[in-house]
Amino acid sequence: MPDGLHGAPVPRPVAGVPSLALAGGDVVAKAWLLELLAAAPLADAGAVPVASLADRGPALCAAVLEAVGSADALARLAPGGDRAALAAETVVLAGAAEPVTAAHAVAALRRAVWTVLAREAAAAGPPDAAATAALAERVAHVGDVLMNAALAAPAGPRDAAWAGLVRRALRDPAAADLAHAEEPWRPAVERALARGAPFALLAVEAADAERLLAAGGADAEAVAAVEPTVRSAARPGDTVVRERPGRLWVIAPAPDAVAARAPAEAIAAAVADAAAPHGVPLQAAVGIAAFPGDGDDAGALAACADERLFAAQAAGVTVR
Repeated sequence: MPDGLHGAPVPRPVAGVPSLALAGGDVVAKAWLLELLAAAPLADAGAVPVASLADRGPALCAAVLEAVGSADALARLAPGGDRAALAAETVVLAGAAEPVTAAHAVAALRRAVWTVLAREAAAAGPPDAAATAALAERVAHVGDVLMNAALAAPAGPRDAAWAGLVRRALRDPAAADLAHAEEPWRPAVERALARGAPFALLAVEAADAERLLAAGGADAEAVAAVEPTVRSAARPGDTVVRERPGRLWVIAPAPDAVAARAPAEAIAAAVADAAAPHGVPLQAAVGIAAFPGDGDDAGALAACADERLFAAQAAGVTVR
């Protein structure tokens, strides 16, 4: 089995994944469809092949659920496994016709699996932070294996070239000729890399930002306040880059990820202190990646920070 994310050990199977893994393919496929439709511009919603996903998606989703709880089931989805062809359906069933949409298709499926399993775990009893984090890391790794399998089975030369673009879109979108507008953090990170001094890249995201923006009123105002709050909490010498409302990146001079934890916690605390729609403090999670320890290029650092942000959200903590 290859290494896990960013050279880390492969996350272990999660013992006791709910029996939903055996019968929940329909549930996850429906959640996946909703994720795809929610992410697509309205004009492009028709590109999602709903009928095909409804027909073949449940089998794929059931196999993915099994892989979360079983090393053998995960190996069957990997290139060379007897379910690799099923894994290759991921981008097809999502209607992904270009590199960035293929990457988004796998991310949407990962979110759907996480949503369903987290809901099942919450119904079973009080959350356990360590178990939740382990589940998040395993789900993320299964998503990586799924993408590798999907890209390892091209149908022809054009598909092989397209698969290369998807890989670059996942690791280094600029190399796949994607606009900097899709990754506004890149120029600032590349400038920091050029200086050569150690620094930390912080991915900051307010919880439920999209839902709160859609609700409008005080909820939307709370999300809008995140950016000025983060900028105020940043230290002299930090660089703050806005990606979208409620989601920002901070480049902070720091010798390593441990040293970056204090400013990251200060940012999360400032967001909680600044806005409390309906009396409940707005929570922000922060993922930390450090140069050079976690990577030496912009794409690797951003991916690392994003994965740790995801793990923090999954574990219910503010910083990871």
